[in-house]
Amino acid sequence: MYSFIIAIVLLLLVHSIWKRSRNPYGLPQVMFNWPMAIQFIMWKYSDRNRLQTEISRYRSKLGDLFVYPLFGTPMVVLSGDEALQWATKQENDDYLKRYFIVNIEQLLGSRNFDVHNKSYWKKNREQLSPILMKSTALNNFLPIMSNTIQNHFSKITQLDANTLAPIVFDIAWLFIVGNRGIQYKDTVAELYRGIKRGMFGFPLNLPGSYLRKGLESRVEIGRITREIMESDPTSKSDTTCCISSLNSSYVTEIEQKVMGLLFASHETTYSSISGMLWSLINNTNVLEKLQKEIRESQIQPTTIGDFQHFPYLNNVIHETLRIYGIDSIIRETKTDLSYKNHFFPKGTCLILNVGYDHMQVKDADVFDPDREDKYKWDPFGMGPRNCLGKVFAQTEMKMIMYHLLKNFDVKPEKDANAKIFDFLQIKLQNARLKLSNSTEAS
Repeated sequence: MYSFIIAIVLLLLVHSIWKRSRNPYGLPQVMFNWPMAIQFIMWKYSDRNRLQTEISRYRSKLGDLFVYPLFGTPMVVLSGDEALQWATKQENDDYLKRYFIVNIEQLLGSRNFDVHNKSYWKKNREQLSPILMKSTALNNFLPIMSNTIQNHFSKITQLDANTLAPIVFDIAWLFIVGNRGIQYKDTVAELYRGIKRGMFGFPLNLPGSYLRKGLESRVEIGRITREIMESDPTSKSDTTCCISSLNSSYVTEIEQKVMGLLFASHETTYSSISGMLWSLINNTNVLEKLQKEIRESQIQPTTIGDFQHFPYLNNVIHETLRIYGIDSIIRETKTDLSYKNHFFPKGTCLILNVGYDHMQVKDADVFDPDREDKYKWDPFGMGPRNCLGKVFAQTEMKMIMYHLLKNFDVKPEKDANAKIFDFLQIKLQNARLKLSNSTEAS
């Protein structure tokens, strides 16, 4: 028995070494990296953004184009303006598609529809743009966002990973279906937690597996959404939230759209706010200066434009996204492509290092909202599929900080083992802001 197990382990090791050694692209290659299982463990317990750190280190040695084995798959890293402009053109021409690991692709429903087809995702963006990019629609949603934040803050005594997640999730869910979804939010939140477990579990769709349970949860969220839409005829014309964009004769398409919106509006915003809280916990001078600006202002933000009166808050958001915004995007070629005499066959995975410029500033690891460095700020991705929700995400970050620092005295706390990175997610760990009602709050 032991001999059989040892043989299997050796076979997997040999296969991993062979797979990681492939380099048909004629590019410099990271000659050694850890096997996939060890890489998962190292990323899990790392206290920094390991992908960006390693890519930056190898780029200084190998240049703007090189092969980096990520989780057992050789991927081509592209950095620099010229390479990223080429990638943008390929995406515009519909030669690139998004890359998801198997579990995430299944749970988001991407396999049910050709979501990588340009006409499909372009149609979705056209439907969502009036809601996500227009100030009128976002301003109409701000009262719901503000009330949701205040309701949560009235029930908690500290802001940490566990108390932040429900705030961000409720805002994401209500932005999809509006106030008509309030009675379902706790149920949907629990279903979404099941989906999250399925995303990072073993990719086996077996009875009782996390992936199977996650797929069942996705179907149930879709059913709840359809129930909301059918019970309220006005939902089809409601432009204060995203529900009007969900109309479809296909049940599975509604599920896919809801999951895409939930995933996009919750995960990235949660990570960014976590990074901001971590930065404030570790920089009390910034926290005090920000609270002073918010407390002294007579402006109570009821529109997106009102936040222009909080310049230091905007600087804090800007610096947070420099450090904790999107640093890399993974794409997969839909056809054979060539760049600078390098041939990328169909199915090649490309790591677009869009966040490299963010770290090419003086004291890049220092959180400094007063920074005067000139650099290309692009924390929401690039190309035709850049983040549609960038205005919404920044507004949510600002609204949470406004209500937090306007109404509470906050005390930063962190344990000896506190950190911000958890595998591929930015997440507060063993750090928090203790809250107490402020006597200065107006």
